[in-house]
Amino acid sequence: AEAGASQPHRHLQWIPDAASGAADALAPFAAGLLPQQHAQAQHQPALPWRHAFVALDAGTMDGASVQRAFALACTALKMETRADPMPPWNLLLTRHWLLLVPRRCESWQGVSVNALGYAGSLFARERERIEALRAIGPLALLRAVGQPSWRAARAAAVQDSASAPSSVSRPPDMRSTRLQRRASASSCVTKMSVVPASRLS
Repeated sequence: AEAGASQPHRHLQWIPDAASGAADALAPFAAGLLPQQHAQAQHQPALPWRHAFVALDAGTMDGASVQRAFALACTALKMETRADPMPPWNLLLTRHWLLLVPRRCESWQGVSVNALGYAGSLFARERERIEALRAIGPLALLRAVGQPSWRAARAAAVQDSASAPSSVSRPPDMRSTRLQRRASASSCVTKMSVVPASRLS
């Protein structure tokens, strides 16, 4: 549940390419990475949460190659695959990319996030939740429920030392908005969609 699951057990969601509005739902987030580098995990500096991308070869992809890519991502994030249970995480897989995102909580300020949030789709059941999501901001929300990247944590620490405490309710590492603004302007971040969950039924 801490990984944002709608079910209490490990499960899989299959989303057709057409639903994302792009040939590869992760391509906008992976912009600037090396699609031919299959033997090493990669990091997108503009995304302020811990993650690992691994490029996949659509022509030769099979179960073994996906398992190897998953192992590379876990190694890059220092996640022990033999841990029982493993820490909460989201895994997104397309024909061209594997993306692994460690999680620290299921929701923030009442807005739940599942794995599809890290592909650019956020869902809300009530109008109040939609307004809360807009107020928080998509990148801020994803950073709050994920684990802050080293760069984001360092930026927050620097900002904390230079500013007085605020009474506004924010994630522990969200006091600095400078990195959020820079990430929002980056070409790697696609336009995120906010979809009422009632439309999915």
